[in-house]
Amino acid sequence: MKPYNCSCVKRLFIGIPVAVSMSFRNNFLKLREKFNEVIIANWTRIEQWHITLHFFGEISTDKIPSIINCIKISYENLIAQKVNIKQIGFFGKVSNPRVIWLGIEPDKEIIFFSRLLSESLYEQGYEVDQRAFSPHITLARIKRVKDLKAFHELINVHFDAIFDVVVLDKVVLYESILNSHGSTYVPLFTMSLKAV
Repeated sequence: MKPYNCSCVKRLFIGIPVAVSMSFRNNFLKLREKFNEVIIANWTRIEQWHITLHFFGEISTDKIPSIINCIKISYENLIAQKVNIKQIGFFGKVSNPRVIWLGIEPDKEIIFFSRLLSESLYEQGYEVDQRAFSPHITLARIKRVKDLKAFHELINVHFDAIFDVVVLDKVVLYESILNSHGSTYVPLFTMSLKAV
């Protein structure tokens, strides 16, 4: 692996990539079309869906080797997890929704993943979030709601209607590159978990 020895800064986070089935993908694209009638949003590309375990923000690339070491220490003995994608919801006020998300069940294993990483990062001097971890996939960041009533109707109708089974088998250190359409996530390091 190429050493990171420059003093430049990158926007980094650690996450678990989520690969969905083709049938789920097709159903979701139809649902996204319905949402696009009532909101203006930056949608995360399906191939970049992930569960964020830790967000660093802007950080010196000199730190990357220690971050990679934390990932290795945290997950060297863990096996991949099979989980359900279930439920669709939003963050923000009822009158001002900001983010659309997909839920993960059961979430206890992913919460355990997060805790292991937080402990390792904390020991290396990184700040960790003390808030309760709620694993989810960010689908879209809403720029403007055109029809608030129709938006909530879509959320309510599809709240429990969206479902898929996925295997979470990798932990990835990503660089997040901001652009006019949202963000592009570039893997810098990938650790594969043991097969289920």
